[in-house]
Amino acid sequence: MNLDDVYRSREEYALYNPAYISKLCRRAVDGTFSEHGFGLPIPLAYIAVGLALTPRVHLAGKPTMRSHLSVWVNEDAGRIFEIHECLPALTKPIGAGIRFGIAFDLLSVSGSSLTQGRQALKSKAPARSKTTYDAETMAYFYGRWIPKAGSAESVLSTLRLQI
Repeated sequence: MNLDDVYRSREEYALYNPAYISKLCRRAVDGTFSEHGFGLPIPLAYIAVGLALTPRVHLAGKPTMRSHLSVWVNEDAGRIFEIHECLPALTKPIGAGIRFGIAFDLLSVSGSSLTQGRQALKSKAPARSKTTYDAETMAYFYGRWIPKAGSAESVLSTLRLQI
């Protein structure tokens, strides 16, 4: 057992559960498909789900569909710091969630993008807490919004991240 696991709350265990992460990935993929009609590139899936799981980046204001990614990132000095602090730590849980979603046919891979699997999500399934509801809502939003910023490379460049 990892010592970090000893200090996690019950909600943290639930948020980092691969099944829940795969649900967030599916919400992001659904958002991309509804807005753009194509799959969500895998690097953008990591970003969309990572941002959805990091409510601190929204403290100075949530983006809207009209927001430009570069403006939103730079309008709050602490936002890029929060992104750099939180996203790298979430890569393992998000990767596990993507693999879980593919294994259980919630997600599918087409080229270098995630698409909808054959298993559908229950659209009326209630979230168990405000935190999980907010994360699901933001994952869907980021799935719609982030691909508008351009290719995966340009989004990573704007966020000053490296693969």
